[in-house]
Amino acid sequence: QLMQFALRVATADTASGITAEFKQEVVIYTNERLLEEVARTPNDARMMYFYGTFLHQLGALDQALPVLTKAHELSPEKQAFMFELGSLHLDAGKNAEAVAWFRKAYELAPAFDDARLYYAMALIIAGENARAEELIALRYGESIPDSQHLLQAYYRTKNYPRVLGILEGRVTANPNNTQGITQLAAMYAEAGMKVKAVATMERAMALDPALEEQGRAFIE
Repeated sequence: QLMQFALRVATADTASGITAEFKQEVVIYTNERLLEEVARTPNDARMMYFYGTFLHQLGALDQALPVLTKAHELSPEKQAFMFELGSLHLDAGKNAEAVAWFRKAYELAPAFDDARLYYAMALIIAGENARAEELIALRYGESIPDSQHLLQAYYRTKNYPRVLGILEGRVTANPNNTQGITQLAAMYAEAGMKVKAVATMERAMALDPALEEQGRAFIE
């Protein structure tokens, strides 16, 4: 609970009124308590994983790596630990190492959809789209599943057709969800499809009059 609280504090924006000094105080205090727990139970893989995840989410990648590696050594078949190590390597720009971790997790349990989608995400970010889409097709056929992992990967690599395909699918499935419609409008605009962007925002405004001011500003 303390770790979750500290991460909320550390990532709070300036509008929250939380000062930099208080953020630092909370993070230092939490880090000290986590270190105490790790020292008390040095062979507890779960505790090691929690601490490594905390460091990772704070952006302390160099400090997180040995901690998460130790967690993996203590519990070598735990997929969650491999996912975290893969994500850490992606954040560090080490795409080949990330792919290796996600592949290892996938090969442990190919029937687990999350493992497949994480692996495909890493392949896309690494520029191996053909391999990623072959992996996806084996499970989902030619369609691209509604996956936040894939959406983020396609967006990160500026593959707008794939991003729009996922967002359009969400709107088709939930035609009255104005949040999904406005997100789609914003992506049309970013992709340079301004006519579609305007029409989509007008659709959201028609569904929810409270969006009038935001929608007009977007259209202008």
